[in-house]
Amino acid sequence: MTATGSVSISAIPVLDIRSSDNDSMPVFIEAVDATRLSTGVIAVVDRGANAVIFFDLAGRLINRVGREGDGSGEFRSIAGIGQCSADTLFVWDQRPERMSVLSNTGSSFARFDPSAHRFPGSVPVPLRTPPV
Repeated sequence: MTATGSVSISAIPVLDIRSSDNDSMPVFIEAVDATRLSTGVIAVVDRGANAVIFFDLAGRLINRVGREGDGSGEFRSIAGIGQCSADTLFVWDQRPERMSVLSNTGSSFARFDPSAHRFPGSVPVPLRTPPV
């Protein structure tokens, strides 16, 4: 079965969140990823600040979570963000290889460390096969 159709992207943004030095907007050091939740809340990953920043539909700052470290709500090198469900996020921290699960407001639900959950005698398998 083959799907046909087309996708178009509007030249007019739904929301324009810009870096600024004023009190109403944070300065992004290195914005690398973002997602919009079912409530319209937008979560932006700022890798340079090791933080996830939440904005409402008008672009106003709702919450900022994270900082550098190894504790709860702390990150070392955020690689990306995604959705586990309509209002639940996962944040992949690549340097320690762990995943944090956050609510749509930034509250921490859980943190997973895949390297701590390997079976005895298991061998890690690379995600990409090297060229032959």
